[in-house]
Amino acid sequence: MEWEFNQFCAGLHPCYSGRNGTPLIKFDGTKGTKDLKIRDDSQKGLYFRFSNEIQDSKLLQGISTRHSNDFDELNDMINNEYADKYEDVNVISDPI
Repeated sequence: MEWEFNQFCAGLHPCYSGRNGTPLIKFDGTKGTKDLKIRDDSQKGLYFRFSNEIQDSKLLQGISTRHSNDFDELNDMINNEYADKYEDVNVISDPI
C-alpha cells in the first residue's frame, strides 16, 4: 500500500498518470504541490476497531505491520505492556 501511495504521489500510478485519458495527479512537491509521499515510520499507522463504539477505536501511529489479530495481545500492546518493543509507537484513542 505504501508503494502504491508513493507511486500515486509521484504521478506514476496507472490510474492518475496522465496516460490513456487518465488525469495527471502529483503530490511530490513539484509545481507548488505538497509532498505527501510516505518517507518514515511516523507517517505510517494501523487502525484497530474493537467494537462498533467509536471509543473502542485506536490508531497506532509509527507502525505499519499488524503482528497479531489476537485481541488480548493487541490490547497489551496498546496499553504499553510491550513498550520496549514498540517504543516509537504512538497510540491515538481520542475520536476525531
